[in-house]
Amino acid sequence: MGVRQGPPKEIAEVTQFLVNRLKLAFPQKQIEKVLPITPDASLRRYYRVYFQNEDCSSEKTAVAMLFDAVSSPEATGSSIDSDEAYIELSHFLGKEGVAVPGLLLDAREESLILIEDLGDRALVELARLAADTPTAGSPSTVGLPPESQAIRRAELRVAFQSAIREIQRIQSISHRDDFFAFRRSFQSATYIKEMEEFRDFLLKLRAPADSVIETADSLFAFLGPRLETFPQVLVHRDFHAWNLLVDFQNRIRVIDFQDALVATKPYDLVSLLNDRDMDSLLGKDLYRDLVVYGANSLGGEDFLYHYDRVLLQRDLKVSGRFAKLVQLRKLDHYGAWIPGTLRRIGRTLERIISFGAESPLYADFYRAVSPLFREIEEGYRQPERFM
Repeated sequence: MGVRQGPPKEIAEVTQFLVNRLKLAFPQKQIEKVLPITPDASLRRYYRVYFQNEDCSSEKTAVAMLFDAVSSPEATGSSIDSDEAYIELSHFLGKEGVAVPGLLLDAREESLILIEDLGDRALVELARLAADTPTAGSPSTVGLPPESQAIRRAELRVAFQSAIREIQRIQSISHRDDFFAFRRSFQSATYIKEMEEFRDFLLKLRAPADSVIETADSLFAFLGPRLETFPQVLVHRDFHAWNLLVDFQNRIRVIDFQDALVATKPYDLVSLLNDRDMDSLLGKDLYRDLVVYGANSLGGEDFLYHYDRVLLQRDLKVSGRFAKLVQLRKLDHYGAWIPGTLRRIGRTLERIISFGAESPLYADFYRAVSPLFREIEEGYRQPERFM
């Protein structure tokens, strides 16, 4: 595709850019205003475009996506720019019945895509409102009538079950050798490199003995190739409650799917139920029920066995990633999610070890790191069972 000039960044320049470009695509429409939409953690910027609309039958708003970077995700296989990947996957997933937003304008040559406006209500907001025990960033439910809280919890259960059915739709898509998403995948070297962020940005800060580092590296070297042997399916890759919107008809809609690739069956479910503090927001009972619902929906022999190992790898990665973001980019708010992630590592290790781990490396790792991380020990001493 060649080198492209990036889109403008100042809001006045963005507005003029969109006015000029959309006038070509939709000469009958007039732009009233353009307002930025705060992204989560993204290489893209989002703007809500308001149209002057005298025709009530047409949409009054749309969302413009401006791509500041188009590099491919960290995976082995087919390489494709992320804006091109978004376009191709938008068509592909939509035809397969996945609830992606409608594509209104493909201007990838200018790093611009215009999509259906689904609103700003992410699934995480439902979880925060329904939380039994609010965590950092979630609203208090003190004083809320019990019946109202019960309704919110029931609505949250239905919403997450709907999200799991979207995972099921993605995984049920037949393999196609000619489609780029099926030609890229996570491999053991990537899994290992991700886990090494735990070593480099958390473990080494505790000044461990060399033997502790060696034990951690041994587990990483074992677990990475192990994950490659699990059943592989198409996954979203970033399927969490911040990337799922509840639209104006209260339907779950899937966004940010441009990095889809082939990975393990539990990959998206693990992300959905465990990203940041989601397991705490859901509460023990609903969390357990949704893991079981996911296992039954996504199926496959030994799903929960695979789930725990995929979860362990992910939490080792993200705890280190959060610490990295704090240390290198001074994004201190990521530090709030590290303790809960470490406790989950402890709970997962306890399940793996108690149910007969296939290698002593899990127990060796727990014995080596638990004296350095009280949160891992706390999690280990609070067993969690799914069945």
